[in-house]
Amino acid sequence: MSGWSPNDKFMEENVFNDFPAINNTTTYGYLPSDQVPAPTRSRNVVEAHMKSLRLFRKYCRYMPFIVNWYGMRKYTSPEKAKLQLASYWRMNNKVRDAENIDHFVRAGYERLYNIQQGDIWGTHILD
Repeated sequence: MSGWSPNDKFMEENVFNDFPAINNTTTYGYLPSDQVPAPTRSRNVVEAHMKSLRLFRKYCRYMPFIVNWYGMRKYTSPEKAKLQLASYWRMNNKVRDAENIDHFVRAGYERLYNIQQGDIWGTHILD
Protein backbone atom coordinates (compact mmCIF):
# COMPACT_ATOMS: atom_id res chain seq x y z
CA MET A 1 0.00 0.00 0.00
CA SER A 2 1.43 3.35 -1.03
CA GLY A 3 -0.06 5.39 1.78
CA TRP A 4 -1.73 7.78 -0.64
CA SER A 5 -5.49 8.06 -0.74
CA PRO A 6 -7.69 10.07 -3.13
CA ASN A 7 -9.20 11.65 -0.03
CA ASP A 8 -5.84 13.34 0.68
CA LYS A 9 -6.24 15.79 -2.21
CA PHE A 10 -7.99 18.34 -0.02
CA MET A 11 -7.68 19.07 3.65
CA GLU A 12 -10.38 20.45 5.90
CA GLU A 13 -10.60 24.18 5.19
CA ASN A 14 -12.84 25.18 8.06
CA VAL A 15 -10.57 25.20 11.12
CA PHE A 16 -12.29 28.20 12.77
CA ASN A 17 -9.45 30.68 12.45
CA ASP A 18 -8.17 33.10 9.81
CA PHE A 19 -5.48 30.80 8.44
CA PRO A 20 -7.02 27.75 6.75
CA ALA A 21 -5.36 24.35 7.04
CA ILE A 22 -4.69 23.69 3.37
CA ASN A 23 -1.63 22.94 1.32
CA ASN A 24 0.00 26.38 1.03
CA THR A 25 2.47 25.15 -1.58
CA THR A 26 -0.12 24.45 -4.25
CA THR A 27 -2.89 26.85 -3.20
CA TYR A 28 -2.22 30.49 -4.02
CA GLY A 29 -3.30 33.53 -2.10
CA TYR A 30 -3.61 32.50 1.55
CA LEU A 31 -0.16 33.42 2.84
CA PRO A 32 0.54 37.03 3.87
CA SER A 33 3.38 37.23 1.34
CA ASP A 34 0.84 36.50 -1.40
CA GLN A 35 -0.93 39.77 -0.63
CA VAL A 36 1.86 41.94 -2.09
CA PRO A 37 0.41 44.00 -4.95
CA ALA A 38 1.46 42.89 -8.41
CA PRO A 39 3.90 45.34 -9.96
CA THR A 40 2.40 47.13 -12.92
CA ARG A 41 4.47 49.39 -15.11
CA SER A 42 3.72 53.08 -14.92
CA ARG A 43 2.84 54.83 -18.15
CA ASN A 44 4.56 58.07 -17.18
CA VAL A 45 6.46 59.78 -14.38
CA VAL A 46 3.31 61.23 -12.82
CA GLU A 47 1.76 57.80 -12.36
CA ALA A 48 5.02 56.47 -10.92
CA HIS A 49 5.17 59.45 -8.55
CA MET A 50 1.65 58.71 -7.31
CA LYS A 51 2.63 55.10 -6.64
CA SER A 52 5.61 56.31 -4.67
CA LEU A 53 3.43 58.72 -2.71
CA ARG A 54 0.97 55.93 -1.84
CA LEU A 55 3.84 53.78 -0.59
CA PHE A 56 5.20 56.67 1.49
CA ARG A 57 1.79 57.20 3.10
CA LYS A 58 1.50 53.50 3.86
CA TYR A 59 4.91 53.53 5.54
CA CYS A 60 3.88 56.58 7.56
CA ARG A 61 0.70 54.85 8.72
CA TYR A 62 2.70 51.82 9.87
CA MET A 63 5.51 53.80 11.47
CA PRO A 64 4.18 53.60 15.07
CA PHE A 65 3.90 49.82 14.67
CA ILE A 66 7.40 49.58 13.18
CA VAL A 67 9.00 51.68 15.91
CA ASN A 68 7.30 49.78 18.74
CA TRP A 69 7.60 46.28 17.25
CA TYR A 70 11.32 46.52 16.57
CA GLY A 71 12.16 48.11 19.92
CA MET A 72 13.39 51.39 18.49
CA ARG A 73 11.40 53.51 20.94
CA LYS A 74 14.56 54.26 22.96
CA TYR A 75 16.28 55.56 19.82
CA THR A 76 13.48 57.42 18.08
CA SER A 77 9.81 58.26 18.10
CA PRO A 78 7.33 57.56 15.30
CA GLU A 79 7.37 61.26 14.36
CA LYS A 80 11.16 61.38 14.09
CA ALA A 81 11.14 58.12 12.14
CA LYS A 82 8.64 59.63 9.69
CA LEU A 83 10.93 62.64 9.24
CA GLN A 84 13.88 60.32 8.59
CA LEU A 85 11.79 58.38 6.08
CA ALA A 86 10.85 61.65 4.37
CA SER A 87 14.53 62.63 4.07
CA TYR A 88 15.26 59.17 2.58
CA TRP A 89 12.46 59.72 0.06
CA ARG A 90 13.79 63.20 -0.79
CA MET A 91 17.22 61.75 -1.59
CA ASN A 92 15.58 60.10 -4.61
CA ASN A 93 13.40 63.02 -5.72
CA LYS A 94 15.55 63.79 -8.77
CA VAL A 95 14.78 60.44 -10.43
CA ARG A 96 12.68 61.00 -13.56
CA ASP A 97 12.70 57.51 -15.03
CA ALA A 98 9.37 55.75 -14.43
CA GLU A 99 11.00 52.32 -14.53
CA ASN A 100 13.44 53.22 -11.76
CA ILE A 101 10.64 54.65 -9.63
CA ASP A 102 8.57 51.50 -10.18
CA HIS A 103 11.52 49.40 -9.05
CA PHE A 104 11.89 51.55 -5.92
CA VAL A 105 8.16 51.19 -5.17
CA ARG A 106 8.14 47.43 -5.74
CA ALA A 107 11.12 46.95 -3.44
CA GLY A 108 9.47 49.24 -0.88
CA TYR A 109 6.26 47.22 -0.86
CA GLU A 110 8.18 43.98 -0.47
CA ARG A 111 10.13 45.44 2.43
CA LEU A 112 6.98 46.79 4.07
CA TYR A 113 5.22 43.43 3.89
CA ASN A 114 8.34 41.73 5.26
CA ILE A 115 8.36 44.21 8.14
CA GLN A 116 4.72 43.47 8.87
CA GLN A 117 5.43 39.74 8.95
CA GLY A 118 8.46 40.16 11.19
CA ASP A 119 10.93 38.92 8.59
CA ILE A 120 13.29 41.90 8.93
CA TRP A 121 15.91 41.79 11.66
CA GLY A 122 16.54 44.80 13.83
CA THR A 123 16.60 48.14 12.12
CA HIS A 124 17.23 46.99 8.54
CA ILE A 125 14.20 48.86 7.28
CA LEU A 126 15.80 50.96 4.58
CA ASP A 127 18.57 49.86 2.25
